[in-house]
Amino acid sequence: MSFFPALSFLLKADESALETYTFNTHKLAHRFCKTCGVQPFAEGIGPDGSETRAVNLRCVAACDLGALRVQEFNGADL
Repeated sequence: MSFFPALSFLLKADESALETYTFNTHKLAHRFCKTCGVQPFAEGIGPDGSETRAVNLRCVAACDLGALRVQEFNGADL
C-alpha cells in the first residue's frame, strides 16, 4: 500500500463493483471488489487532516514493484 492525496487518485472502474469494509478504529474505508475480493485501495483522512487514498500498488499495471523502495513497518510491537 502506498498513500496519496485524494485529488491525485482517479478510479477508472465502476464504483458499483466495490464494497466497503471498516475495522478497528474505522479511520480507513477499505474498498473491495465484489467479484474477486481484492482490495485495490482504501479511503481515509491523513495525519494532517487531508483526504487520502491508500493504493494497493499490485493493482496498478504500470507500477514496477521491483523498482520501489520498501519501508518496513512492524505493527505488532506498537
